[in-house]
Amino acid sequence: MVTEDPAMAQCVSVLVLDAVVPLDLGIAAQVLSYPEALYDVNLCAARAGRVPSTTGFAVDVAHGLSALSDADTVVVPGFAPHSRNLGRAVLRALRAAYLRGARMVSIWVLGRSAQPLNG
Repeated sequence: MVTEDPAMAQCVSVLVLDAVVPLDLGIAAQVLSYPEALYDVNLCAARAGRVPSTTGFAVDVAHGLSALSDADTVVVPGFAPHSRNLGRAVLRALRAAYLRGARMVSIWVLGRSAQPLNG
């Protein structure tokens, strides 16, 4: 069991966008939120509330974009369609986190636009 000081935990904000891919969101939650993890993980969205997934259920998100301002790491799970405009507020918040030095991570497991490896 890890006995690190909880005050040293890294703040990770997972940005849940409309039509989030549940597998991608689940990867972030599973890898970063296990009991011995040294991460303080929160879910955030353009606005706190229910965010629809690609599979028909919604994710309850407690935080809005202001959560990105405290994040040491920002994780963006996949969403569909991936080429859509995210809106100025989301892009501004992501840009601000990046410019102040937050690590930026994207999880996109089942990219539909990927070309087959065999031709």
